[in-house]
Amino acid sequence: KAHSIQSEIIPVLSEAPATAGGEKFSKRRLVVVTLIAVILSVEVLLHWTWLPYIENMRLLSLGGLAEIAIWLLLASVLVAVQTQRLPERIYWLLSVGLGIWLISQTADLMDEFLRQPLWISVYGEDSARGVGMFVVTLGLIALIRHSSAMLQELEFLSFHDSLTGLCNRRMFQKSIAAKGQDIF
Repeated sequence: KAHSIQSEIIPVLSEAPATAGGEKFSKRRLVVVTLIAVILSVEVLLHWTWLPYIENMRLLSLGGLAEIAIWLLLASVLVAVQTQRLPERIYWLLSVGLGIWLISQTADLMDEFLRQPLWISVYGEDSARGVGMFVVTLGLIALIRHSSAMLQELEFLSFHDSLTGLCNRRMFQKSIAAKGQDIF
């Protein structure tokens, strides 16, 4: 088991962040960001046709500023996910969930200064927000489990020899420290 742990963790720790993941990783990020940008642009264009119905520009109200803050937060988290080396499944769960959530937030933001059809507000925004939150939650649960497993494996590697699997000097010192100095 120690050999399989070493073959999985050591390359991850030794790769430089700039080249981590290689060509495949950067292409998929480009695809995700491009798709989200296209969908957000279509969202804005769909609402642009409703421009004659500009209401009282509630965008600068407290609610409008909160909507902008939420949109910026979601966008920054999505960018953060794109810049990290994550396992494939976790990456896609977080990217897709944040993308859907960001699209629903865009529709909600547009609602602050444009009159929208009721079906967009009721079905589009709320349904997409719920789906996005659910998928992000699945991604966060997977990320927590992955992090916990990685920490356990790293702890094992730090206290055991990678070739034999036997305890090393660090484990011996930890055991002595746990027993106390009285018995020696």
